[in-house]
Amino acid sequence: MDTYRKRKIYYPLLYLTIFGLIGIVGLAIWNVWIGTAYALIVIIAVIYVWKTEKIAYMGFEKYLESLAFRMKKVGQEALLEMPIGIVLINDKYEIEWANPYMSKLVDIPMLVGQDLFILSDELQNIRKNDDKNEFTATIQNRKYKVIYKQEEKLLYFFDVTEQVEIEKQYYDDRTVIAILYIDNYDEITQGMDDQSKSFTNSTVTKIINEWAGEYGIFIKRINTDRFLAILNESTLSELEKKKFSILDDVRE
Repeated sequence: MDTYRKRKIYYPLLYLTIFGLIGIVGLAIWNVWIGTAYALIVIIAVIYVWKTEKIAYMGFEKYLESLAFRMKKVGQEALLEMPIGIVLINDKYEIEWANPYMSKLVDIPMLVGQDLFILSDELQNIRKNDDKNEFTATIQNRKYKVIYKQEEKLLYFFDVTEQVEIEKQYYDDRTVIAILYIDNYDEITQGMDDQSKSFTNSTVTKIINEWAGEYGIFIKRINTDRFLAILNESTLSELEKKKFSILDDVRE
């Protein structure tokens, strides 16, 4: 009966049966033969309706069981086959379980029992700061977004190599406008005659133009001691590493 009470159609059928019984009693009091005939009709109808409803319900239950089984199977297959690394660790940061994709990713057949940090030193982030549950780590020369579930001791690895490369390319290609300033240039050339001053200007322009051509920089002299330069972010980073050695060359 508990199973039936969970079914929404149970109460309408119950009410229909009760009303049928009341009708039988009423007709039997008025006329026994009519009441008996009506009782037979009601009994047959009620039995048929209840059986039909039960068959339909059992079919629906089987469908739900089949659907649940299929969903569970799909979930298991997705867990094992989807291109996302999944690693379960213990309190000692040792790997207790890893999905097949993760093993292929690091080319280590048996990850269970291994130290987590053999995958990447950047995973030390979870030891240094348990609150940091999202970060990027490099594994086998590829970039992965790592999501760390602290309570479950679970790590997810999403390959974001292409995304990182696109972001880097976007950053490197950003346009930079710079002004190159040669310190004390006017003071140095102030005491020169016109010929020496012209030679110095030509030499400085030549040195800077050759330097700009080497790095793919658009350069234009806007004053005796100033140059306008248009370059990209990656070139600027490279020049910063060399501490703009061109200015030292010009001073010399």
